[in-house]
This record gives sequence, C-alpha cells and structure tokens, in this order.
Amino acid sequence: MGRQRLGIFGGTFDPIHNGHLMIARAMQEQLGLDRILFIPDYIPPHKQGWHCSPSADRLAMTILAAAEDPRYTVSAMELERGGVSYTCDTLRQLHRRWHRFYDLYFIIGADSAEQLPTWHNIREAMHYATFAAAARPGFAPQKEKVSEDLARQGLRNLVWVDTPELDLSSTEIRGRIRKGEPVDTMVPKAVAEYIEQRDLYRQ
Repeated sequence: MGRQRLGIFGGTFDPIHNGHLMIARAMQEQLGLDRILFIPDYIPPHKQGWHCSPSADRLAMTILAAAEDPRYTVSAMELERGGVSYTCDTLRQLHRRWHRFYDLYFIIGADSAEQLPTWHNIREAMHYATFAAAARPGFAPQKEKVSEDLARQGLRNLVWVDTPELDLSSTEIRGRIRKGEPVDTMVPKAVAEYIEQRDLYRQ
C-alpha cells in the first residue's frame, strides 16, 4: 500500500458542529484525504484564560460526531498531554509516529491562516505538515494576498481548499442553548442528545 493522506483537525469542539464536519468533508474530497483525525485541544493557545467545557464532554461529543464516517477517528493526545495545546508539539508527535505511512495535512480556518505568523514555532510545524486552509466563498479575494504575506515570512507550506458557506459557530450554539432555543439542525443528532442528557451550556 502506498502513502496515504491524513488530515488533522484540531479545535476546542465546544461543541463540535455541522460546520466542522462540512469542512472535513470538503477537505477530504478536494485533497484526497484517506483519514481525518479530530483532536480536541486542552488549552487553546489563542484563547488562554477562556473557560471551556470539561475535556471529557468535549471529547465525548467529538467521538459521537466522528462516528458518522468510518474514515474519521479521534485522538485525546492533547487532553492527555495537558498544558497549552501548541500545534507544533502535536504535529511533531504525529510526524514521528506516522511519517513513514502518511503525508500530514493540518486543517485550519481562513481566519487562522492570517494569524499563522503569530503561532508558536510555526516554521517547525510547517516542516511536519501541509497547512490546509478552509476558504469560504466570501474569503476568496483575500487568498492570494494572505499567501503572499505568509510567503514573505517564509511560510509557504499552505494550500487553500474552497468550502461552502455555513455560518455556524460554537459560540452561537452555546448561546442558543442558554436561551432554550433548538440546535438540532446545527449539530449531529447524537451530539444534540448528549448536550441534552448532560445539561450542557444551560448556565
């Protein structure tokens, strides 16, 4: 068997929602990814001091969402490692373990692509994986400029993947739940049921 392509999708996933899954599908189709590994983070570097739901709940919801596709798997590696979840540390670990079998693609949003120069050890991280940025339709005109700005700083290992527009955010979903509004069209059914059972996001 030849080399395969592994997509790595990190995030707080508080909760994971249909927008995340739609990005995963677009990445899979356009980059020919064989598998996608979802990794809930412990403390997101750009959100330090921000309070998120317990790790066990975020992990459980991610596992439920990933069960929808046999090519999706979930890793608790950042939760087990603890501390600030730096992408470079995670990619170093994955590269060490998988580089003989997989080419790694690290999935990010378009907004994150613009922030890459501020990321911890970003040059080393780009040595381990190609960064795949989700470009929603409204972002298309900026792609070239962002790529040029990054290239000037020596950050070239980036590809753009066109993704559909789906205006969904975990913040909005948590807000709707607090107000007692339905979210069943925004998250997978199993995730909606889990949120209900665990009474998450009510306060």
